[in-house]
Amino acid sequence: MQLSAVSSGALIALLAWAPASAQTSLPHAPGGRVVTITPPGRIGSEPSIAIDPHRPNRVVGTAGGGLLAYSTDSGRTFTAVNPAGEGGRTGGDPSLVFDDKGNLFFSYLAIQKNGSPSYWGHGTGGNGIWVRRSPDGGKTWDKDPVGVKVWTGQESDVKLEDMPRIWADVQPRSPYRGNLYYAWIEWGLDKSIVLF
Repeated sequence: MQLSAVSSGALIALLAWAPASAQTSLPHAPGGRVVTITPPGRIGSEPSIAIDPHRPNRVVGTAGGGLLAYSTDSGRTFTAVNPAGEGGRTGGDPSLVFDDKGNLFFSYLAIQKNGSPSYWGHGTGGNGIWVRRSPDGGKTWDKDPVGVKVWTGQESDVKLEDMPRIWADVQPRSPYRGNLYYAWIEWGLDKSIVLF
């Protein structure tokens, strides 16, 4: 007996579904444990994590809002640090990466104010995307952040950046080893685009 194309496809889909529906949940990793990196009373969101590819004992995590925690013992213990210092500019949408030399980069979105309720781009403040660098895995940080894209709030065509992410080429044989790459979404009145 020969099956038609439609019934053959339905049979394949049914067979593919059957084992998937019988799967159990993924077991916990052997020896896995959970470490809280936010201090008591602090609420975290938008987490990010980075592991130094050359020194895997160096791990850095963030829960947003400018607070980071670094570890020098493969995540067994963490020390909290605010790269901007008290009163410094920090923000949301954090992203972390180690480069090929062991420098840690922390990127984030900083928004002074969102603007009017019906349209966030009207009357916004100095919004922008910033990057900070740590030469020692998160213990100390360069004094000033570097602006990737910054708006003062005085522009006539204000945009809002969102979801900035940073990556590093650490591949030993790559001709682009050491390069940092950055991408984000830019929202405007008439369009939404991804910039790189």
